[in-house]
Amino acid sequence: MGIRAYATDHPDRYTASLLAAILGGSMSSRMFIAVRERRGLAYHVRTTFEDYLDNGYLMTQAGVDIGKIDEAIKVILSEYGRITCEKVSSEELNKGKELLKGRLILALEDSQNVAERYALQMLLENKIRDPQETIAQIDKITAQDLQRVAKDIFHQESLNLAIIGPYDDEERFLKLLK
Repeated sequence: MGIRAYATDHPDRYTASLLAAILGGSMSSRMFIAVRERRGLAYHVRTTFEDYLDNGYLMTQAGVDIGKIDEAIKVILSEYGRITCEKVSSEELNKGKELLKGRLILALEDSQNVAERYALQMLLENKIRDPQETIAQIDKITAQDLQRVAKDIFHQESLNLAIIGPYDDEERFLKLLK
């Protein structure tokens, strides 16, 4: 399930990335706990944010048993709704920030990742950002920022759902998205 989000040059792209990390970026994320741990609906579940030159998206994907797909969709939608209505705790906020910063620092250990990072920045943004600048941007994000961005991108009419499986009744899933 996905939703349109922000392009590479959007000022809230780091906030959207942190939002995705909190929702489904780790084993302590909201989706992992709600979908996998509490309900056993999926073994694999994650939320990611991708930004491109002209647009971006936030997406949750899960490998769900065909008999549990309706419940999984409802739980994912519930978590989207919850993060728009309730501010994340300072503990959850800090954990998400540390996850993003840790991934960045680990990626910098690989020279190919470093080259790709700088090439993309130069091609797409016409400037190169020091990793410390990115870390500073992540550190500035507040719980209010997360809630504002969640309210900005999570709109029922903008949801997109792609399902692979033996399903013929499209209306069944459209009803769940409403």
